[in-house]
Amino acid sequence: MQVQGLNNVVAIAAGRSHTAALRGDGTVWAWGSNTRGQLGDGTTTTRSTPVQVQGLSNVVAITAGFSILSSHTVALRSDGTVWAWGPNGAGELGVGSTTDHWRPVQVQGLSNVVEISAGNSHTVALRSDGTVWTWGRNWNGGLGDGTTTDRHTPVPVQGGLSNVVAISAGNGNTVALRSDGTVWAWGMNVFNKLGVGTPSDQHTPAQVQHLNNVVAIAAGDTHTVAVRYDGTVWAWGRNTDGRLGDGTTTNRHIPTQVRGANGEGFLNLLMLTITPMALAGGFGHTLALRKDGTVWDWGNSSSGKQLTPVQVQNLNNIASIAAGDGHNIALRNDGTVWAWGSNTHGQLGDGTTTSRPTPIQVQNLSNIIAIATGSQHSIALRNDGTVWTWGRNCNGQLGNNSTANRLTPVQVKLNNVIAITAGRHESDISAHTIALRDNGTVWAWGLNNSGQLGDGSTTNRLTPVQVKNLNSITAITAGGRHSIALRNDGTVWAWGLNGRGQLGNIGLTVLTPIQVPSVSNVIAISASNQQTTALRDDGTVWRWGIIWDTWGYYTSHTPLQVQNLNNIIAIATSGPHTVAVRNNGRVLAWGTNQSGQLGDGTTTDRGTPNYVLGPGGVGFFNLQH
Repeated sequence: MQVQGLNNVVAIAAGRSHTAALRGDGTVWAWGSNTRGQLGDGTTTTRSTPVQVQGLSNVVAITAGFSILSSHTVALRSDGTVWAWGPNGAGELGVGSTTDHWRPVQVQGLSNVVEISAGNSHTVALRSDGTVWTWGRNWNGGLGDGTTTDRHTPVPVQGGLSNVVAISAGNGNTVALRSDGTVWAWGMNVFNKLGVGTPSDQHTPAQVQHLNNVVAIAAGDTHTVAVRYDGTVWAWGRNTDGRLGDGTTTNRHIPTQVRGANGEGFLNLLMLTITPMALAGGFGHTLALRKDGTVWDWGNSSSGKQLTPVQVQNLNNIASIAAGDGHNIALRNDGTVWAWGSNTHGQLGDGTTTSRPTPIQVQNLSNIIAIATGSQHSIALRNDGTVWTWGRNCNGQLGNNSTANRLTPVQVKLNNVIAITAGRHESDISAHTIALRDNGTVWAWGLNNSGQLGDGSTTNRLTPVQVKNLNSITAITAGGRHSIALRNDGTVWAWGLNGRGQLGNIGLTVLTPIQVPSVSNVIAISASNQQTTALRDDGTVWRWGIIWDTWGYYTSHTPLQVQNLNNIIAIATSGPHTVAVRNNGRVLAWGTNQSGQLGDGTTTDRGTPNYVLGPGGVGFFNLQH
């Protein structure tokens, strides 16, 4: 469920039994257990909804400890000072005492800090000069000052550690990444989680063995993880539950490479490259097209449930892709169309109703320049401006003046078309098709029970009818029972069913287009069952309708910006999940994930954008163009 009274959040931190959130205005809000003042509101009253941390502003980063008994909270302000509150039994607040504080207090003798990390009753700070400072509990040498004495104010880490660019605090241990790509660790060494070649605790930094060219680090409770510049991931420490990802449950005393899902032993974080718009989302799977013309699939794919992308076999030189509910089609550079997956209604266009696990060529179709899919039908646009359709036709979605299914392509009576799209709904009977002509007008046919054809009626149409009051259109997209168009002035127009706000305003069925308010300068649009997503020219993404967020489903009748997402160049929405491409080529996904359609190697739903993994479990599925 959604956390009440909280918006514009840019960062969160979770303690043992409380949570803190940083808003874009630099204020910090917290909720949960407050037995020792860890919420920072001046009380010890537990809060079930967020309260503002008192006397704190201009915050740029937050972190929370994870002590078994109670955890402290730490904030970094834009002026480089560090502030802390909550339990302080080991001096983890850094204020010169062991007295708990129910409101933020400034950490003593520390300035020019650029990064903070809270562990189990100890805290670590990285200064702009590359030095590391620590304070709090030091039983196992986790402060790195050469002793096991608790420190109530910050002390510098000893042992000649310099040029540090990243830090991470664990349970009694700390890890640091230097600018030369080496990793250094100190403190508690249970399960050899320090990775330094000896089982002994380390009171000063020791270099992690057999590891270089590292770009990111993270310290867990009993294990550590690092990412190398080549995208491979390495882990060491406790592995009884397989947390190291090397395909075993054997503890590792030195870094071991995390294996891909196919067991090939690589987790590359910078792998694939594609053209920007080569993304397609089905209801339970996702497709991506690489720049090299290969296609990759994850979720409920034709080859089975895939939690990370796998390459579609026997398919190359592909120019574009489209995904239906259970079938996919791909357009080759030579103008031919290839299809695979479910074929119960002839949606593969091969003249049969036999499902195909690998691509086959659609019959009698050539010189194609664009493709689209509905739930169980397919559409192709030829270079002469004609439209061809095949598959299920129960509501006239093929546009050939009949309701009979077609196992091979038939021509729609419409010309001068430059773009095509089709609606998809969780219900099999819902299907409509839309086309954009070269004069900027929009035409539609098929199911019209909610006014999704935009002709002012709710009558199904077996042949194309013009959408009313709409011109100068540059792009179109169709949801389950609603339709969206983008005008050349950057405004968005919508019509059809609006029960969940998918038209971007309050109201029910709308039979002709209306402008979506509160969103402008749009350059791309994508619609799913009951949601609409828009990409603005500033690289931000906006959405409305049914939204899946950190706290589950909710409805928004007005456009809301997707948080922590910028520099986006392409979007694709399908069902309750969305995929976006950053300008660096990396792909992010969020929403429901029961079939692995987010491609992050799990079936865990994600309320915020999360990087898609590459082939064989490889991270940061790179779609750079």
